[in-house]
Amino acid sequence: MRISAQLGREISIREIFMNPSIATLAKALQDFSPGADRVSNHSYYPSFYRRRKYSNYSSHVSVRIPRLEQLIERGTIAPLDAAAITYLPSSWIAHRRLSNGDLLSHFPQHKPMLTNIYESSVGRIGVFVIGMFDNELYRNQEETVAYVTEAVLCAQTFGARAIALTGLIPSATDYGIKVAEITSKQNRIAVTTGHAATASAMILTISQALHISGRDLQREKVCFLGLGSIGLSTLKLMLSCLPHPKVLTLCDVYHKGDAIEKLRGQLHSEFGYKGQINVLQSGVEVPREVYRASIIIGATNVPDLLDVARLEGGTIVVDDSHPHCFPVGAALRRLRGSQDVLFTEGGLLRSPQVISETRYWSRWLASMVRPREATERDPAEIMGCMISAGLCSSQVGLDASIGPVDLETCMLYYRAIDRIGFSAAQLQCHGYIIPQRITVEFRRRFGHHQS
Repeated sequence: MRISAQLGREISIREIFMNPSIATLAKALQDFSPGADRVSNHSYYPSFYRRRKYSNYSSHVSVRIPRLEQLIERGTIAPLDAAAITYLPSSWIAHRRLSNGDLLSHFPQHKPMLTNIYESSVGRIGVFVIGMFDNELYRNQEETVAYVTEAVLCAQTFGARAIALTGLIPSATDYGIKVAEITSKQNRIAVTTGHAATASAMILTISQALHISGRDLQREKVCFLGLGSIGLSTLKLMLSCLPHPKVLTLCDVYHKGDAIEKLRGQLHSEFGYKGQINVLQSGVEVPREVYRASIIIGATNVPDLLDVARLEGGTIVVDDSHPHCFPVGAALRRLRGSQDVLFTEGGLLRSPQVISETRYWSRWLASMVRPREATERDPAEIMGCMISAGLCSSQVGLDASIGPVDLETCMLYYRAIDRIGFSAAQLQCHGYIIPQRITVEFRRRFGHHQS
């Protein structure tokens, strides 16, 4: 039985993750006061929040208003090479005062919806949205797997040979294992979490942020906030590809004390790390030691863990958390106001060629998206997890990866991404492109190399 339905109130992902035992969750619910647990990532934005306008936008994006079954019957869509599966953001409900049923009524018979096709150098990649919200993915794994599997099979009818599971879907499906168990029996189609490509994008972004800031990783105190598949992969890939930082702090929200202690020994013995390693466990609030880090790598499913006001000046935050591990509104205000902390997305990549896009948006879907989001994007940027499906289905020929990704696979993806010319995206926070004047000032104040 679903907890939310039983208690008559919505139980957020944050509440469940921050209270992993029944006893701690019961106490948290007992202490609950309305409004206390609202996720602020999408609640509002400062007045200065503007997305960069691209004058050539219309030449790279076209919009269609389709019926999915008609597209298939008429053969009006050229075959896809790959696809990415995603879900609905629960913020749509709060912003527009709608119910789940209002939106889910647009997904008859639980069929997924094709919303975008990207024309990239690694093939045609379609995006399919399932009729579930982000705060529903962990309620019933069997149901989530059924929805995702339906989307995988639907994407295959469009020709997709490899499918990437994005956002929270991998962790909600045992890193794709539950989905692959079904699809591998029915059809030959590759399913991947995309985590190897995401970890590669994180490393490129970390390098980019350090270069722009005039910073040397060997002089940094780096904290990893979240040590799931992406956090752990990024950590190991960083120690394999980049200079080693002065101090490493490992902080996880799942109370994996013994596992992290074992990891500490592995980093010393297998990766040759000779610096200090601090091991922390996060509760409702992250330990104060996290705020002593000069670089924070976010890779957790728990939103708003970081208190933006407590970050020290000169901190760089590279985040691939879903939702973000910090309140976006507060982060953007500090980014533009004090200009003493850099926040940036970690999972984006920049293509050497323009990526054209066709949006198959029904009228209701178009009405859900903010006008700026509907009209603006950098035509060369795309999420690393989406590109991972293209890397599996194209001539690059990488293997799909499910389950916790290993270092060897990450290295293969990292080298392939570099070989085909992809690089780090612009530094940006939730669509806000960080202006050069801010990064120049940040480098002047906090760079090791201030020239």
